[in-house]
Amino acid sequence: MKKALMNNLITAYQNLHLLGYYRGGVSVPTIKSGFKAVNTLIEMVESKI
Repeated sequence: MKKALMNNLITAYQNLHLLGYYRGGVSVPTIKSGFKAVNTLIEMVESKI
């Protein structure tokens, strides 16, 4: 569980923050992957509350 959480956090950070914002990435699959990781993170946190 901890590894999956970290993997999704890293994917979201890299794809959305670094690649999407700082580097101006406009690749649709990359942005979708970042949002998918965020949704998975939210579901993981909600299941623990």
